Amino acid sequence: IAHIEQVLLTTTGRVSGQPRETVLSAIPHGDGLLLVASDGGRDGHPQWYRNLVVDDRVVVQRGARRRPMRA
Repeated sequence: IAHIEQVLLTTTGRVSGQPRETVLSAIPHGDGLLLVASDGGRDGHPQWYRNLVVDDRVVVQRGARRRPMRA
């Protein structure tokens, strides 16, 4: 059984250029995390995923620790 945790993902808005924060469930995987880009079963991708297509630099907060990462 995988260990699932909550993380705060900060992306850069593809139109605004402003930071956008999203709370997501994540599964630790090696040195990184697995995130599922689902929009609650709706057609299409969630906004945070669409931001990643334009800029893959993110900040992930796990507990009190913030870490820059690449998607």
